[in-house]
Amino acid sequence: MAVVSTSESEPAAALWLIWLALCSAFSVVALTVPAVAGVLDEANLIVLGVAAGSIYWAARMRALDRPGRRGIRLIGHALSLALAADVVWFAMTRTGVADPFGSPLEVVYVASSVLLVIGILRVVRSRGSDAVATYDAVVIAGASGALIWSLIVSPVLASSNASPTQVLVGVAFPVLHVIMTAAVLRMILGGGALSPSIIMMLTGLVLFVGADSAFYVRSLTDSGATPVLVDVTYCIALAFVGSAFLHPSVVRLRDRAAAAPKLSRTRLLVLTASATTPLVLVILRPTSTADVVGLACVAIALMVIVLLRSWSLLEIVEDLSRRRVDERFRALVRHSTDAIVVIDTGGVIMTVSDTLARNWKPIEDPAEPGTYRIEHWIDPADRDRFIAFCQQLAAGSAGESTHIRVRMSRGEDWGHAEVVGANLLDTEDVDGIVLTVRDISDRVELEQELRRQAEHDPLTGLANRGLFTKVLEEELAATTGEDTALLLLDVDDFKGINDEMGHPVGDHVLVTFANRLRDLLPPFALAARLGGDEFAVVVPAVSSIGSIGGLAHQIATAMRAPIEIDHHAITVTTSIGIAVATGREDAPDLVRQADAAMYTAKAAGPGRVQRYTSSLAAHAETELALRRGLARAQEAGELSVVYQTIVDAVSGQTRMIEALLRWDHRERGAIPPDVFIPIADSSGLIDDIGMWVLQQACEVGAQCAPTIRTAVNVSLRQLRSSTFVGRVIRLLKDVDLPASSLVLEVGQDALREPQVKNRLEQLRRCGVAIALERFGSDYATLTGLNDLDVDVVKIDQHLLQDEYISPALIEAIIHQAGQAGIDVVIQGVETDDIRAELATSGAGNLQGFAISEPMTEDEVLDGPLAFSLRSGRSA
Repeated sequence: MAVVSTSESEPAAALWLIWLALCSAFSVVALTVPAVAGVLDEANLIVLGVAAGSIYWAARMRALDRPGRRGIRLIGHALSLALAADVVWFAMTRTGVADPFGSPLEVVYVASSVLLVIGILRVVRSRGSDAVATYDAVVIAGASGALIWSLIVSPVLASSNASPTQVLVGVAFPVLHVIMTAAVLRMILGGGALSPSIIMMLTGLVLFVGADSAFYVRSLTDSGATPVLVDVTYCIALAFVGSAFLHPSVVRLRDRAAAAPKLSRTRLLVLTASATTPLVLVILRPTSTADVVGLACVAIALMVIVLLRSWSLLEIVEDLSRRRVDERFRALVRHSTDAIVVIDTGGVIMTVSDTLARNWKPIEDPAEPGTYRIEHWIDPADRDRFIAFCQQLAAGSAGESTHIRVRMSRGEDWGHAEVVGANLLDTEDVDGIVLTVRDISDRVELEQELRRQAEHDPLTGLANRGLFTKVLEEELAATTGEDTALLLLDVDDFKGINDEMGHPVGDHVLVTFANRLRDLLPPFALAARLGGDEFAVVVPAVSSIGSIGGLAHQIATAMRAPIEIDHHAITVTTSIGIAVATGREDAPDLVRQADAAMYTAKAAGPGRVQRYTSSLAAHAETELALRRGLARAQEAGELSVVYQTIVDAVSGQTRMIEALLRWDHRERGAIPPDVFIPIADSSGLIDDIGMWVLQQACEVGAQCAPTIRTAVNVSLRQLRSSTFVGRVIRLLKDVDLPASSLVLEVGQDALREPQVKNRLEQLRRCGVAIALERFGSDYATLTGLNDLDVDVVKIDQHLLQDEYISPALIEAIIHQAGQAGIDVVIQGVETDDIRAELATSGAGNLQGFAISEPMTEDEVLDGPLAFSLRSGRSA
């Protein structure tokens, strides 16, 4: 059977409106025009036929489901049967036969009404079961029936001469009408969408019940012909029924209401009034005993129905509350970021929320379909631990809960999960172990990052001092026969790089240093930055001393590779101290040993490697003690400046005074400069001490004769500072010393670095003279003397030693310097013979103990500075 769905946009969809309008217009005319009223019976037959036809058409052509179609067909059968009975009735009345009321034809009408009631009940049932609405409809219909019986039917029957058949028919129809009314009320009270088709059908049924009741009451009372209003009401009622099944919305007969309790104040008032109506009628209209008994029974029945209704309403409320709680719980579980999993004692998943599939992916499929185990999501490394966790839960007490952290699969990677388990095996609704799986990957990553930041240097990413100390202590505690080695590394002259090129460049150097160190080390070694430019390496289980020494030399070599920064290449070196544990040292002891070795290496020159030995201990302790003492020597007043004169070799006149630093240790006495100056330079103390010496010397030089210049030795570390030139110029202004009166003595290394040479050239342009120390210690410098950007050269004193003296070489240097416009100072003139020989060789200036002993500031300012070549004494 083809089923065609229509919409209101089709032409046939307007038939209901046309038909309803025609019938309504005809009914209005019949009420006002007697000639038209005479054909009402024939018109009603037509309207009834159209109504039955529209019902069959809707059942066949509309998209109706089976339950709704069956109910509609029964209504169609009822109207068809009524149509057949009406045709017979019409024929009987037109042929002069007596009024057929009470004849066997009434059985057909009763059967038609029964089919109509059954069909309506089927339609009502197809819209869903609603006990509350059914109870309410029965109560209201029962009260209406009691009223109709007590006020209309019972008095009519008592005063009527009707036959038993007529009485039976007169009673049967009100009963059927009450049932039909209950069905109509049930459809209205049941809620749901009341489509136009339903509204028109209900309207037609209500009008039909009213007209039918009026007809049979009139027939029982034998009141004559049926009024036109009754026939018109029949016409309009059947027109509404026919239009209802022509309307397209007939397909929505089964629209249901939400399952919710219905008990408004008005409804409660109507129900209360309906339930008490029979009792009120018994009290107010006590007619026959049968009526009283019948009304009392109806009252009892209605009370029982009200009680059932209340009980049903209570069940609905409880069910609704339960379902709301369940829905709320499902919604919380569905939208929760935590996965809820229920497993049995064997670990097989019984129930699981959607979150598990959204957040996690199983590693493997189960051997048997549908038997997923929670372990299928767990990292194999954590699986045994997790299985033991579940077994512990299953064996524990009811309601006991605990938690565990595991790694779980997310498909392409792994995540961290916290699983909280609860033993609900004794709970009837659960009967399992409930696991709440929470994704804590972000929290774990944050914890790891915070731990990493707490244990690692933020600049280089290496371990910091805290982690270094912890690892070193653990390795020393765990060493069993195998040695643990410690390397301490210090970037040579890193302060000069910072001062000269700025801290960003210094940071880049440190990061590059750390990266190279990380790349060179084996996986089991730990690299750490202890602070500043000091690094450390812990190497556990050293196989031999040679292997650790080889590693240290590899590091030292790799660090010499130029570092490219802003199109400039910077070369750095590192001093490395090595200490190897023998099983007796603790962490502080090993650090002290490596520190001593490192400072020994630094004192020997840049880029050196030194291993700690027992013979090094005393020297290292001494050097460390001197370093600590030197740090406070200036504040303690242990440092002082003395001055040695430099005189003209011919006239003996003083040309310069050189400032010399002295350290008189409060416990050790006088410390030689060749001992503490390297310590000051390697430790970085030379910056502050050097500027202090320069200031002292300039203050003294400002009080000397204008023809006497003041010479001060400056280290390469000082010259690398970007602020050095500015500080010197400000100092000259502060002490009122002409720039031409200052001579800065530098080593040959200073002339090899472009940045340092630029700074020296800036000072020369300001008038400051530059003197090159120890000229001649590198014989290659003789050929390049003309290229030196200096004002003074000081010939190294080793050329004056008896076994090395070379008058020809000294004369060549003096001659070549004169050609280049450079003054010459010969250092180390210690004996009168050498002094006398140099005086006659054309030497420029002389310096040494044979010329003058170092003098204090007061001796320089108060005593004569002239020199007698004959006596060798200042005069």
